[in-house]
Amino acid sequence: MSDYLVKQLTDKIVRALPKEKKDIYNYVMRMEDDIEKEVATSAEFLDYLRSEAPHKLAAEHFELTLSELLQIMKDVEIDIDQQLTSMMNEVKWVDCTDFFYSASKKNQKVFYVSLPK
Repeated sequence: MSDYLVKQLTDKIVRALPKEKKDIYNYVMRMEDDIEKEVATSAEFLDYLRSEAPHKLAAEHFELTLSELLQIMKDVEIDIDQQLTSMMNEVKWVDCTDFFYSASKKNQKVFYVSLPK
């Protein structure tokens, strides 16, 4: 499955989350993305998480305990994974190459992608 399509479907799922969960999820994901941009390796990323405790700061931002924040993130990620799996199973790819191109362009493919609602 295309990374672009997975991202689009994931974004759709996140937009449909209840406001509190969506806000927490987006906040934490942006925070982790920012950290990822600052470090060079996964080991540095983990060291940063241990030393700076950004998830604890995020929990404080939302007036939650660290445990509550981590549980919400786990629940949201499970929900996203389940919905994404279901949506990906509903995606239909139809090869329309013959309809759009003549035999002279055999190295190009054209697909119609039907997305779930």
